[in-house]
Amino acid sequence: MKNINLIKTFLLLTLVIYPAVPATAQMQIASKNTDSTHSLYKSARKQFLNFTPDGFRNSIELYQSIIIKDPGFAPAYSGLSEVYSFLGNYKLHIKEDYEEPYSKSYYNLKKALKLAPGSLETKRALAINYLHLRWLTRAKKEANSIIANHPSSPEAYYVFWSSTGKHPDSAYIKKSLELNPNYIPAHIELGTSYFFKKRDYRKAAEHYSKSIEIADSPQLRDYLGTTLRTQGRLTQAIEQYEHAIELDQNFALAYMNIGITKYYMKKYEDAISYLNKAVAININHPESFFFLASSHELSNNKSLALKNYGYFLELSLNDDRYHDYVQKAKNSYNKLKN
Repeated sequence: MKNINLIKTFLLLTLVIYPAVPATAQMQIASKNTDSTHSLYKSARKQFLNFTPDGFRNSIELYQSIIIKDPGFAPAYSGLSEVYSFLGNYKLHIKEDYEEPYSKSYYNLKKALKLAPGSLETKRALAINYLHLRWLTRAKKEANSIIANHPSSPEAYYVFWSSTGKHPDSAYIKKSLELNPNYIPAHIELGTSYFFKKRDYRKAAEHYSKSIEIADSPQLRDYLGTTLRTQGRLTQAIEQYEHAIELDQNFALAYMNIGITKYYMKKYEDAISYLNKAVAININHPESFFFLASSHELSNNKSLALKNYGYFLELSLNDDRYHDYVQKAKNSYNKLKN
């Protein structure tokens, strides 16, 4: 997969070629700018704001149909850049190939910067790209610029908050949701902030549940399930993971998390079954191999325990996020080999 730093370099070169201009700048290429174009644009953005896999697909199709009819309509390119940036970030989270959507986001951002470098839509797409590529200083600066000129943009407050620590009590995230109570990324990240920064699992579940009410998705069900599991509500957690699978039968995280939950319930054969399904779909989640190995170890299957501990260590040995698991895996592996 293409390194994110390479995409950052492409983006920096783009910005050198198309420097920032005042927010009042007009399009450099004429657009037909018809009522039907604006109607399609609104439909595309509405689909995008669901932040679901189907919503992303539908919005991409609509934006592309606009460009076929009106190749000078800059908001369609900035819209595509936003969609692909969020899609790339989503795929990065679930450990699927994010190279293609990030590259398409960059390509369409370059088009938007050429057509309307100072428009709200282009600046919003640029801020989102900075955020997802982890250029947080640039993201914060761009978001602040949008707020100064467009103080009613919920996305700008969200980006500013996300690039400055994501504290759940911040006035910026509250302002984002005040401007748009249904802005799903704000609910998701606020839920995650409550989960990790305050260990307030009730508030985290509230925001994940609110997002599900707005537009259901496998990712949201998975988040809510893990929040419930952390509270010890294992049966309810499994129900949420099963909802995720109903929405997407190839959502590996849900199979993995059912397997982990079954492991905690000491139902090791069930855990093995679900974890095998998870790795059959996506081998990029080290946790699947760790819990698969541990389940086999506790089921007295030495050879499969060793095999899966080996896979886990190969995937995660130099990843600090798995430090504790790595130590346990090493200990178990050495014990089983002797």
